[in-house]
Amino acid sequence: MDVQRGLPAAVPHHSHAPSAPAQFESEAVLEASLGDLTTKERLLEVLREARAQAEEGLAEGRVIPESLLARDALRSAEQPGRLHVVAVMYEFVLSYFETMARWARWAEEEVALWPDTSRSDDLRRTVGVFRRALTRAAQLLPEARD
Repeated sequence: MDVQRGLPAAVPHHSHAPSAPAQFESEAVLEASLGDLTTKERLLEVLREARAQAEEGLAEGRVIPESLLARDALRSAEQPGRLHVVAVMYEFVLSYFETMARWARWAEEEVALWPDTSRSDDLRRTVGVFRRALTRAAQLLPEARD
């Protein structure tokens, strides 16, 4: 056991160096970000793929928490020292896939309103998308409110 960090010796770590920043990778999101270079139909197809991937992640991600709840993990001594960490991590995993699915559904609805992908047909709606995103960010980041 690494007494300083409370980690088993087999868990690799970098002394007290900060964690590397999170990285995000999704071919569907990358392709959607280049949506103006493709057809509306292809962009909608890519968004459906992103939604399907997120929904699959939600379905797969539910298996372990549902299994723990079905076995009444709160009364189980199976892994009492780790259950709280697993719960916190599954909140992240399920929230991630929920966000991805919600965004893909919304993006499908938004793109469906467009005549094509070449340019915005409603600049006010486009600006509104930015404003809503910034409003949500401001709710989470105290410095954005100042």
